Amino acid sequence: MRIPDSAVLPLKLEPAALRAQGESLAPLFRGLVRVARQSAASGPASSASSLKQTLAGLPEAERGPMLLELVRTHVAVVLGHSSPDAVDQKNGLP
Repeated sequence: MRIPDSAVLPLKLEPAALRAQGESLAPLFRGLVRVARQSAASGPASSASSLKQTLAGLPEAERGPMLLELVRTHVAVVLGHSSPDAVDQKNGLP
């Protein structure tokens, strides 16, 4: 079924209920509420430390590709893509 024109649909939404869905929140609603993506235990400081350790353990030639894949993965999540493959390696555009 295809609707030819846009339609306004009034909805009563509970932001707390949307927020509680976390990462599984439907892309349609992601712009309406902020969802915590990291717990305090795995916050930016521990992630940065872990990344440093991971990079230090890799040969220099493998560090760039690993970082590129990490960035593509995060960009895909932010843009609501199901996979980092949807993010172009050169300019970041789907």
